Parts: sequence; structure tokens; C-alpha cells
Amino acid sequence: MFAGDKTYRIGNITTTDGETALNSPVLQRIYENSKANNEDCRVCYARHLCNACLGNNRIATGTIEKMSPSFCDTIRVIAQQAVVGYAAFSRSPELREFLASGKQVEDLQASGCDAVRASS
Repeated sequence: MFAGDKTYRIGNITTTDGETALNSPVLQRIYENSKANNEDCRVCYARHLCNACLGNNRIATGTIEKMSPSFCDTIRVIAQQAVVGYAAFSRSPELREFLASGKQVEDLQASGCDAVRASS
């Protein structure tokens, strides 16, 4: 996503030594671009669930430091739906009976859209 863009050039493999590459302003900018340093990410409840892409950020917002709002919204909705789905799933009498039998959720096997018991 950054190939050919001189703004993000770290060095030249044939002429740049490793030390210079590691200390390049571009690489420092990437290192500093963390969830802990990003105001939006720092307070987002879904920050531990996403793996944002610097290239996607740049395409969506024009800079690697600003998150793509649509990406963030998508991750948050997925997280919300997962929690709601888990809550509904955990109230199922069939699931409670299944778990009470000593089996674990990992023993379930997906079949199409429905979860079915794995054969013993």
C-alpha cells in the first residue's frame, strides 16, 4: 500500500544500512502509532479486538495516524453482536444441559448455520 510513495520510504536495500533504516523518521512514526498513543483507540472498548491497518487508515483518512471511522464502526458492531450472541447462547437450556454433561463449547461442531453436538 506504500510502495512507490516516497513519503513512506525507509531506505534502499542496496544502499541503506540497518541502523539507518531502524532510525528512519518513517519507521519512528510507525512505531509511535500505537493504540496507547491514539486518543480514539485508548478509550475504545473494542481496542483489544482490532488489528487496524496503517494502509487502510491512510486510504480512508489521508494519514496513518487517524483511524478509519468505518473500520472502527465495523469492529464495534462485530464486538456488540458477539456479546449479544454469547448472552443469548449462554441462556439456552440445551447448552446448559450440554455443558452440565461435562462437555465444553469446543466440543460443538458447526454445521451450516447451526451448532450441533460433535459425535462421541
